[in-house]
Amino acid sequence: MLLYKTPKAHQELAPGSRSLNLRQRSLLLLAEGTPYPQLAQMYHGQGEALVAQLLHTGYLASRTTDASTSCPAPPWPRQRRPPA
Repeated sequence: MLLYKTPKAHQELAPGSRSLNLRQRSLLLLAEGTPYPQLAQMYHGQGEALVAQLLHTGYLASRTTDASTSCPAPPWPRQRRPPA
């Protein structure tokens, strides 16, 4: 199972928005097609509980890795560069 940020997570990570604690936010930063076991092992065993909480509250979404049902990763929001 791969974990991806939801629009709610992108909003949380935007400047000026802070409703999650530091560990939750850092885990969100790492979740973009990251396998569940990798994130679950983080933070001395607390990662699994954090992932479950973020999934339950809608900050993370999961996708299976089965080739017949997999979807491409959602694109990163493109940031506009100022004109040169």
